[in-house]
Amino acid sequence: MSTVRSIPITPASRMHGVAAYRPPVHPPAIDLYLDANEVPDAPIDDLRESFARVPDDAIRRYPDASRLERLIAERFGLDPSSVLVTGGADDGIDRLMRAVLEPGRRLAAFTPSFEMIPRGAKLAGAEVDLTPWLEGPAPIDALLGGLSEATGAIAAVSPNNPTGLTLTMADWDRLSGAAASRGALLIADLAYAEFADEDPTRELASRPNVVVLKTLSKAWGMAGLRVGLMLGDPGVIGLARAAGNPYACSALSIALAQSRLQRGEDAIKETLASVRSFRTTLTDRLRSRGVSVTPSQANFVLARFEDPARVQSELASRGIAVRAFPGREHLKDALRITCPTQPANQQRLLDSIDGALATGMQR
Repeated sequence: MSTVRSIPITPASRMHGVAAYRPPVHPPAIDLYLDANEVPDAPIDDLRESFARVPDDAIRRYPDASRLERLIAERFGLDPSSVLVTGGADDGIDRLMRAVLEPGRRLAAFTPSFEMIPRGAKLAGAEVDLTPWLEGPAPIDALLGGLSEATGAIAAVSPNNPTGLTLTMADWDRLSGAAASRGALLIADLAYAEFADEDPTRELASRPNVVVLKTLSKAWGMAGLRVGLMLGDPGVIGLARAAGNPYACSALSIALAQSRLQRGEDAIKETLASVRSFRTTLTDRLRSRGVSVTPSQANFVLARFEDPARVQSELASRGIAVRAFPGREHLKDALRITCPTQPANQQRLLDSIDGALATGMQR
C-alpha cells in the first residue's frame, strides 16, 4: 500500500521536489541542545527584566520596527532606509529570492551551505547552480565559471554553515564585481560573522549591489524571538520590504531585541570569547582522538566520524543533541556540534565525546 498522501489540488510547478523543513524531534532525555547553532546556555537575565517592562501596546497593537531599524543603522553607520528588520534571516532570504528571482533566472551558491538559500530560489521558480566547497579557500573561480546571463543572484554564507569556513575580503570583492557586471544581487549571509576573526558587515553593506543578512539568533542568543536584519542599498532594501508582509516581527520580539542591543553588550562579548576559546579546545580534543575536523570560524565545528549515527546516539544517551546529515551529499559522515558557552556544559561535552568514542572502540 502506498504511503504517499495524495494532494486534492494541482500545486505550482515550482513546488516539485520541495519538501517541508521539519525541525528535529528530540528524545525526552535531551537537555543540552547542540544541534541548531543556537547559544543554548546564553545568559538572559537582562531579557527577563526587559520582558517585565514591555508596554501593553506591544500586545494590543501591530508592531513597529522603525525604532529598532534606527538602532541597527546607528550601530553600523548606515541610514535607517538601509535597514530592514525581518522575521529571522530566513524571512530575509525569502524576500530577496522573490524580489530578484523568477522562472528563467538562476542562483549561484556554494554547497554544502545553509539549505534555506537554494530552497528559497526554487520556491521563486529559479534554477540553482551549486559549487562544492568542502575545505580550504572558497573556490571562487569555479563558482564564477558557472555564471551566465541568467544569473540573477549569487549567495554566500561566511562563516559557512555547516563547515565554518570563511570567505576573504578578496573573495567578496570578486563575487560583488561579478554580480555587478550582470546586474545581479550578491547576498552575503553573515549570520555567524560575530564569531569570526573578521566581520565584513560594514564594508559589504555599503556596496550598492550587496545585501547583508544578519540575525539575533546566534551570537545574541535570541533564536526563539525570530529577529533578522537586512542591510544594504535603500533601493534594494525597499524591494525586499515590498516582497514580504509588513509585520514580520512581533512587537514583543522587537522590544526585547532593542533592549538586548542596548543593554546586553557585555554578555555578548563574554559569549563570543567563550565560544572562540572552546572552539579551539573542542577541535583539538577531537583531532587528538583521530577525528577529522574542518577549521571553523563559527560557533560550531563539523567533525567526520566512521560511524556518525553511533556517535550521535551515544551523545543522545548522555543527554546531548548534535546535528547529523544522513540525506545530504558531502555530509553523510559528518556531525555538526554547537559550542556551549558555560564551563560546566563545555566539560560535559568533552567528557561525553570521550565516552562515546571509547564505547565505539570497545565494540
